[in-house]
Amino acid sequence: MEQELVAIFTKTINAHFPAKVGITKDEYLKRFKAMLAREITDAPKLDTANGNLAAYIKLSVLVMTMVQLYKGIGLSEYEIGEFIYRTADTHYRLSPIKKWIRRMLFFSRLNRKQILKRQEMSERLENGINGFKIKYVEGTNPNEFGVDYLQCGICAYFARKNLFEYVKYCCLVDYVIMKNMGISFSRTTTLGNGGKKCDLRFAKEGRIKDGWPPINLQEFNRNG
Repeated sequence: MEQELVAIFTKTINAHFPAKVGITKDEYLKRFKAMLAREITDAPKLDTANGNLAAYIKLSVLVMTMVQLYKGIGLSEYEIGEFIYRTADTHYRLSPIKKWIRRMLFFSRLNRKQILKRQEMSERLENGINGFKIKYVEGTNPNEFGVDYLQCGICAYFARKNLFEYVKYCCLVDYVIMKNMGISFSRTTTLGNGGKKCDLRFAKEGRIKDGWPPINLQEFNRNG
């Protein structure tokens, strides 16, 4: 995991380098690597090492390390949140052909089957899959559906580290992923904002939203 996260951090460095604080990129990278090496020892243990629910936990370790680094050099919560978003926007950028393929697969029967399988497994295991419990939500037609997250491994991790207030910025990465796949995405509430669930809704057609700035997002302005 460590080498994978260092590679992501290095590749996206122009999106998250805090030039205003007067640190060099070499020193910035050096500090990140040292902090990541320590954080890995306290990171959540993966019950399942593959799939989206494993990738989310791995990337949350990257974000956790960035948050700690940024707090140490004096950035505000909002500035840290924006760097998280910009990093994700660079990391999840797709070529036109990959965007088309991902979008088609996303609304396929295969993806529906995989989500239902993850739901069954998350319900069967006491702590879900890597701390996540999910529920598939049928759409009104084949071109839309939803997924409710009823429990979140990232929430548990950040709460344990007394940095829960940064989970809501991790949640915004969903807007990045969907925007870069060309998928209409909406959500009214998240666990990271104190809600009872995360209600993700997807559609082939509709408005493509950007998640930054988040102040106008419904999930940032109501819980429930």
